[in-house]
Amino acid sequence: MIKWARLGQVITKDAWPVWLLLGGLVGAWDVAFMAASSPEEHILYAGTSLQLLGLGTVANGILELCKKFEVVTLKDSIHRWWERLKAVFEQPVEGSGVLQAADAVSTSTMDAAGLAQHR
Repeated sequence: MIKWARLGQVITKDAWPVWLLLGGLVGAWDVAFMAASSPEEHILYAGTSLQLLGLGTVANGILELCKKFEVVTLKDSIHRWWERLKAVFEQPVEGSGVLQAADAVSTSTMDAAGLAQHR
């Protein structure tokens, strides 16, 4: 007995590497014949397209491994650096407060960088 729902999943979702391979080959063939006029250029463009597809697949695999092992990705590192860089140029926000403990009173002000000035 054929399980049609499972067959559909196996042919579509589970077979993504096969579809990626076939799509890459067809895409490389199309790019080669649209962009080139001689057989040498066809091979050149097809090879370049396949190399780019291979590099993209490797990059995707590395990204998936980073997610699986919860490693900070390059994209996240760049985003964090960008946020720290923007914070350097923002106007500091000042605040003040009074701390009272028994007979002692301390007044301090603090800017966004966390530098306290006690009076």
